[in-house]
Amino acid sequence: MNNLNLQIKHVVDDKYNNTYTFDKRGYLVEGVYKGNGSNANWLEEKYVYDATNRMVKGTKYLGTSVDYEDSYYIYNGLGYLVGNEWVIAKNG
Repeated sequence: MNNLNLQIKHVVDDKYNNTYTFDKRGYLVEGVYKGNGSNANWLEEKYVYDATNRMVKGTKYLGTSVDYEDSYYIYNGLGYLVGNEWVIAKNG
């Protein structure tokens, strides 16, 4: 647990090792999900928030740094989510 009482590491049956990183406001900014041994695949997620604490971008790295998905979130002047864009980059 960190100083905001948020879980920062989670280990499941010695097969999976999950690590979480939060910003000073308590928002999840990174999650790393790793398998051990024969489950050695990994997934990394990163999140970006604007000054009003709305998520504006999420990125998933799928086992390599060149295979990733980006999600962009668009809000109107009242702060409502009005759209998103999903970008997939496979092998760079």
